[in-house]
Amino acid sequence: MEAAGLAQKTRGRKSITALQYKARQQEILRAANRLFAQKGYQGVSMRRLADEANMSPMSLYRYFANKRAILIHIWADVFQKVFAKCRQCIRPDMDPAAQLEAYGICFVMYWIDNPEHYLMIYGEIDTPGKAEGFFAQSELVRDELSFVQTLLERAGVSAQGVSTVCQQWLCVLHGVSHSLVTIPEMNWASPNVLVSGVIKGLIAQAKK
Repeated sequence: MEAAGLAQKTRGRKSITALQYKARQQEILRAANRLFAQKGYQGVSMRRLADEANMSPMSLYRYFANKRAILIHIWADVFQKVFAKCRQCIRPDMDPAAQLEAYGICFVMYWIDNPEHYLMIYGEIDTPGKAEGFFAQSELVRDELSFVQTLLERAGVSAQGVSTVCQQWLCVLHGVSHSLVTIPEMNWASPNVLVSGVIKGLIAQAKK
């Protein structure tokens, strides 16, 4: 809901600007980040979120329709940071295979450096309502997968097989990330070695 819409629905109340509305949203998201990290998504109610954000539950619902809407905003913010960081790791002078490795290493390193984000995102199953879509099917995610598929094609993966190889690539990166984040006591090889090895093997297999 935009600030203009909020002003229309709060007759008798002082209207707020779009900037004020956005600032209040960010305060709510920061409060949600703290609580979800401490208690887990399932352990936090909208009433508890409202208390943490110093507002009434009724006021909270004017900014977010439900708790999932808050979580989706957090997920989108995290993935925008992840994708931007991964693209920054790619240099123009790299060949496509090396670009895929660099992207993958940055992807895994983000979760290692921010384990609370990993657990918040991958510790919950997305459960959209009837009129809602899955976050994994959002434009943000689709655009990034399209970018990765382009890199895979440039690395020699056929157009017919690129969708499946992209899924395999994702599974590989999530597997490495999950292992290093959730089992840190294991004497793992470096993320660079793990990611480079599996991506090279995946591309070599796909080109056969």
